[in-house]
Amino acid sequence: MDRDRSPFDIAGAASEQIRALNHSTLDGQGYDHPARVTETIGTLSALASRLQLSISQLDTGYAELLDSGRHYLYDPEGETVTEHSTQVHDQFRTAHQAAEHLHEALSAVQNLTALLGYRESK
Repeated sequence: MDRDRSPFDIAGAASEQIRALNHSTLDGQGYDHPARVTETIGTLSALASRLQLSISQLDTGYAELLDSGRHYLYDPEGETVTEHSTQVHDQFRTAHQAAEHLHEALSAVQNLTALLGYRESK
């Protein structure tokens, strides 16, 4: 684990790795066997599972920052910090649920692709 980098830097590096994956698999290239698809999907499923914890920890960190009482809204439009924070928390919850659904869907795909065999051409 790399605890010397900021959460922002770590998230940025993870994002760039997904970008690299996207480039290496353009037009379906990069997979020479169904097992490689299954392995990749399994790893992405683990990523989605870990995103759930990251999102929960972001929500907790945000709440702890608000507890300091030193925050204000740049453009309140009649809204209080508490009201705005409730919206933020609700969106964190929505993101957490989306990550959970993504994890479940990717796990299902992994289970299905694991059943595929591959014949070498004669």
